Order: sequence, then structure tokens, then C-alpha cells
Amino acid sequence: MIFAVCPCETCGCEATDDMTLNLVFSDHYHNPLTLEELGAVIREINRHSQDPMTRFWTFMTYVSRHHPSILAVELPAETQAQADAILQGCTLPQVTYGANSTRPAR
Repeated sequence: MIFAVCPCETCGCEATDDMTLNLVFSDHYHNPLTLEELGAVIREINRHSQDPMTRFWTFMTYVSRHHPSILAVELPAETQAQADAILQGCTLPQVTYGANSTRPAR
């Protein structure tokens, strides 16, 4: 099976080096509304940090806490503290998890 992982059409963010992680946050598993709502979470986090890695781990923390069926992360204490501080300052939008109905359930 071949997958094409393209940069985000909105912000140009590239995929990670982890293909499994790329697929977890793609239309392979999520419906378009869920992806749009997760994008709104990312935009809100980005308003509170300029550092790409801090943004990444803050988003991973958000997903782990609010949508643990998608993934769970455990971070070093310092990284976790940074993510927690950013999330506290964010006004996070609602995200309704929805699987992509055209794909097999995971």
C-alpha cells in the first residue's frame, strides 16, 4: 500500500518522520470535520508559542487528554509543564471525534 503525505494546505506544515503518527492525524482515520476542528486546536496553540517542538508536544498533550482513544503521551516533566502552561492560556475549541466512514474502523 502506498500513502502520500502532503504538507498542510493551510499552513504548509510538513509531515513528521513517523508515518504511523502522520496517518493517525489524517483522513485515513478521521472525517473532514474532525480534522478541521483539530486544525483549530493547532491554530490556537500556535498563538501561544513560537517554538515548533513546544507546539507539537502541546498538541500531543491536548490529544492525549481530550481524545485518549487517538493516542496517549507521557512527557518529561519540563516539557509537560510547558505544554500545560500553554494549554491553560488557550481557549480551545470543541472537537468531536469522528472516524472517516469511508475507511475501515481501526
